Amino acid sequence: MSSTALTQNPWAKVKAKLPSGTRWEIVLASTLGILVLIAFPAPKGVGAAEVLMALVAFVLFLHFLLIRQNFARASGLAKLVGWTLFAHVAGWMITAAVGVTQGVDTMGIVRSLLPQILFAPVALVGLSLSGPIEARSLGRILAGIGVFHALYLVGLGIFAYSGAGSASDLVISRITFIDPRTTMPLFLALAPFGLAAVATGRLRAKLWGLAAILLCLAGALVTQTRAQILAVAVGVLLFGLVYVASRPTPTVLVTTLVIIGVGMTTIVAVPPLRNLAMAVVERQQKVGDNARLDNEWLPALTQWEMRGTPAVIGGIGLGVPIKDFSGEEKTYIHNQTIYFLVYGGLVGFVLIMSLYAATFFTLLVRYIRKREIIDLAAASTLVSLWLYAQFFAVHKLFSFTLMLFVLVAIALRGNARPAAQPLDSP
Repeated sequence: MSSTALTQNPWAKVKAKLPSGTRWEIVLASTLGILVLIAFPAPKGVGAAEVLMALVAFVLFLHFLLIRQNFARASGLAKLVGWTLFAHVAGWMITAAVGVTQGVDTMGIVRSLLPQILFAPVALVGLSLSGPIEARSLGRILAGIGVFHALYLVGLGIFAYSGAGSASDLVISRITFIDPRTTMPLFLALAPFGLAAVATGRLRAKLWGLAAILLCLAGALVTQTRAQILAVAVGVLLFGLVYVASRPTPTVLVTTLVIIGVGMTTIVAVPPLRNLAMAVVERQQKVGDNARLDNEWLPALTQWEMRGTPAVIGGIGLGVPIKDFSGEEKTYIHNQTIYFLVYGGLVGFVLIMSLYAATFFTLLVRYIRKREIIDLAAASTLVSLWLYAQFFAVHKLFSFTLMLFVLVAIALRGNARPAAQPLDSP
């Protein structure tokens, strides 16, 4: 089905097409989206939200394991994503086993492993979906929690920056000092999915899409986190380049220029956004790369190499501390690629990263072949996530991995339902 079908009351069509069992899967996945907004971003303790997340994820897994029997027919690309999903989880389990052999305590393993695999059952929702209209329900999950997260960021900004008189004052009172939830990537999905709405939706959808893009940009500027701003910019750039290349019409080109113009004009014309943009520039001039290359990345790679061939191949193991240049011991690295290499070794890196590569490849190829806009939005969001994780330790956050597995589910979806399966069957 072409992406233009999404413009004709898509949510009504989703509800009409989805079997009741699949609707429950969407409800459970949406519940997890709400919980990651409430829970502490990373597992430092076990509270009510963490327990509920584990229970909901477990119920979703049991649903697929014991109840769900009929799935949409998967294409070859979707099957590739399925195999790499298995490899991804296996890679983390192997890395955890290596950590156990290195003497890491049970809670240390749990804190490092749980965020990485807890939401893997969410990816299985894609097995129940059979087209872009149904996949739209997963996009709504990302857009919904993204809106709430962005509004929270803007609200914190209004509270924290109300007394600031200059860009320097904004730097000192950054909202990242108030709540670690400001580092979550949930709002990053708003720009790609907003662009998708602008590109293919009716007037109401276009207005929502434009508002989502501006809200995403405002959220990134409010945090003053350069990695977030870069992630938004690259995600938007990828979406724009691929979309324009696939539809090089005057209308598309004009729309692209209008979006760019509105975004730049808004930043320049709205004083708070203009001051925040200046504050980001000032931070860049003062702190540079935060000394992460010399203080953290290179020492981590050096210790990985010094542990010998077994560590190079199989990693040092989850939960094993590494020392930065100052001697401080950490179990995280502000770079996803280095983290996977150091803790998983070459084997773990290939197994874990295969899911990212296969998901992006599948989404991009499917868009090129079928022009289904949901795939381009998902691919652009995945790139934003990956890029953000190259400069920040967000790959250990519940919110990050939930977004990852929702995007995997969109890529894992089938292309048709079995003929013998009634649409209203559970």
